Amino acid sequence: HRYGHTINTEALYYKSLTLLGKTKEAKKLKETINKSKDDKLWNGEYYISYRWKNHNKYKEIGDWFESLGNLMAIVFDLADKNQSNKILLYIKKHKIDEPYPIKTLYPTIKKGSKYWHDYFLDAGATPYHYSNAGIWTYIGGFYVLALIKQKKFKEAEKALEKLAEANMKKPYFSEWLNGKTGKPGDSNIGNKAGGQGWNAGMYILAYESLKKKRVLI
Repeated sequence: HRYGHTINTEALYYKSLTLLGKTKEAKKLKETINKSKDDKLWNGEYYISYRWKNHNKYKEIGDWFESLGNLMAIVFDLADKNQSNKILLYIKKHKIDEPYPIKTLYPTIKKGSKYWHDYFLDAGATPYHYSNAGIWTYIGGFYVLALIKQKKFKEAEKALEKLAEANMKKPYFSEWLNGKTGKPGDSNIGNKAGGQGWNAGMYILAYESLKKKRVLI
């Protein structure tokens, strides 16, 4: 977007540019996200969720930790080795990978906080539920891949075991789990939906990548 950047989308776009061989565009994007005075998302510890409307006096920043975007930045090489290690350290420090990998964000967004919007009432009103720091094993698969990328194979093996445990909670391959208790669909949000193909697919990818000790995407 001409006025905004989100780490989730930028990581995907960077990967797309590299796959298409658009080296110059990819390099420019990487410079912007990591170093630009006005538009960078890197804050020294991790990539912030978004910057929006960096336009004259208007500027909004979502500086919470968004798991999927940060993990994709590692897996897709938007982050360098030093940045990647800092992101993984931040996850461990704040136990974002517990009780299972991995919570969607940190910290939770509560009603009345500066990040709160009323549209969160649709799906993110309750902390540790759904997208408000709920556990999504799809993202957990990217966590395993990020550990493999950094050659942290022992940690990746432990994370994969926890991921398998989470996916085997009934209903199998639940859409999401409570970020505090680890129970599938611990509210009426999500309706304890199981059989999620994207969670199963990411588990297979993480498993096969660990077997070969290299990220297969």
